[in-house]
Amino acid sequence: KTMPYVPVELFRKQAYVNIENDDDEYLTHLLETAQTAVENDINTSLVEVLDDNGEIPKALTHAILLQASNLYENREIMAYGKVTPRPYNYSYLIAPYIKLT
Repeated sequence: KTMPYVPVELFRKQAYVNIENDDDEYLTHLLETAQTAVENDINTSLVEVLDDNGEIPKALTHAILLQASNLYENREIMAYGKVTPRPYNYSYLIAPYIKLT
């Protein structure tokens, strides 16, 4: 099992999660899923972009937070109302780390 590089506490702040209503197991699951999505999008493991302190770049941390927040807010398969994606936020953050194959 992969440990998320982004702490649950930071995700709680990003997603405005009420501490009393959500458990860490579910939030950790979302972070791990988002982390895998980022790795898939940049075509490389995050291990390859770790700095000397064993941390991932801040841009990728935020990209994971964006993905996890989206998963948290959109838990159903269907969306009602108009969904407006913010394509530049995520794409801009991961672009420097995409490994071309």
